[in-house]
Amino acid sequence: MTAPLSTSADFAAPPGLRERLRGVFVALGRLGLDALYPPTCLACRAATGEADALCPACWRAIRFIERPFCERLGAPFAEGHGAGVLSPQAVAASPAFGRARGGPCAGDRQTRGAPAGVGRSCAAPARLAG
Repeated sequence: MTAPLSTSADFAAPPGLRERLRGVFVALGRLGLDALYPPTCLACRAATGEADALCPACWRAIRFIERPFCERLGAPFAEGHGAGVLSPQAVAASPAFGRARGGPCAGDRQTRGAPAGVGRSCAAPARLAG
């Protein structure tokens, strides 16, 4: 008598092995790319520990928009005028939305070696006529 032929089910990988192998290959690929293209700061191109990050100098240069700011556009004011105040831009051309908030912006200096338009400071804070 002949032995039955084995099926692919007899050679199935243990559970989770495929995921672990995939993780190993992804990590090796990332290591290879980091060797060819080392991770750099998004603003100034200085070396960083991981991709898509900022170096400590550029992180310190970020100025987060805090009050006082326009309640409609989120643009910072040079000085406080109370709650609910709108900037002249929001009054002149009322946007279709009710509220917006801006993200952080770089400090008052341009970061070293930054490409044009990256790492520059925000536009001058809005001033109310008065």
